[in-house]
Amino acid sequence: MKVQLKLYTVFILLLFISTLTHAQLKLGDNPGAIQKSALLELDSKSQGLLLPRISDTTLTTLKNSPDGMIIYFIPNKSLYVHANNAWVKLLPEGNTITSLNGQTVSTQLLKTTNVAGTYGITSTAGNHTLNIPNATATTNGFMSTGAQTFAGSKVFNSAVIANGSFILNNGMTSTTGAVNIITNTSQPIQLISGDVTEIYGTSVSIGSATGTTIAQDLYLPHIQVDDTKDTVLLVDQGKVWKKRLGAATQTLPIRVVTDASSVTDDDYTVIRSGTSGAVNITLPAATGRTGRIFIIKLAKGASDVVVNASGSSFDGDDSNTGFNLTNGESATVQSDGTYWYIISTANPL
Repeated sequence: MKVQLKLYTVFILLLFISTLTHAQLKLGDNPGAIQKSALLELDSKSQGLLLPRISDTTLTTLKNSPDGMIIYFIPNKSLYVHANNAWVKLLPEGNTITSLNGQTVSTQLLKTTNVAGTYGITSTAGNHTLNIPNATATTNGFMSTGAQTFAGSKVFNSAVIANGSFILNNGMTSTTGAVNIITNTSQPIQLISGDVTEIYGTSVSIGSATGTTIAQDLYLPHIQVDDTKDTVLLVDQGKVWKKRLGAATQTLPIRVVTDASSVTDDDYTVIRSGTSGAVNITLPAATGRTGRIFIIKLAKGASDVVVNASGSSFDGDDSNTGFNLTNGESATVQSDGTYWYIISTANPL
């Protein structure tokens, strides 16, 4: 009898163990409702699954973990899964973002466009488009391949290369040094301003206001004169004159006055004519006119002339403020940058 009781007990235990082996397990709410496909089901409206919190994955027990094991890795505050014999983030880099800026689709695309207007981002059906318009004088944006107008100063620390025409509407200014324009014999520098019919007597400014000259020398290297032409341009003290080639002498300005007059930078020879009485002929200041030459001539029979200078003296003598021309005399004066020197005087023939 006792033997039979023991056999019944063993049979019931084996049957119970077999039932547990093939049964599903559910923890939490609604124990009677079980998902047939789930081996383990958790059901709760106020509680969650708390995974093991690991701070060191190099422990021996974790090194040999099977692929598929999941832990919460404390240093990175991330879920890690063991895959290919290594611990990696459960959502590794490179996975597709499925929700962005209110758009939830399987694939999110980032695009750019340059529709005229202002900067902005638009999102439609997972397409997120950043609009950067082409730059204009009033709008920031792209530098396109078409014609554009920019505003604001731009600083280039390296060379600026223009394969097309380089147009300066407001001139060229250097704040740190000389402006060097370098070319070669096959591509000469051309200064073009329509047909040049007459240059003498017209002041050309280089580095100063129009109508004045400069003290510094002007160098034009590698300029060749073509003797087969009638005239060439003569650059003298920042001014451009017409010079005739061949047997004829150079053509320079000459002006006849009948009253008191001031000599200008557009003059070369000034002749006093008339008998209204002695008059003053006033030279400009010698300062800033190093090497400049003027000829003052008293016409035969004309009244006397007093030659003086604006703010300058003569022949290195501060007390010498002028001289007279009488009986048809003439005088040639030249500036050393401080004084006017009387180079020569002549009586009429």
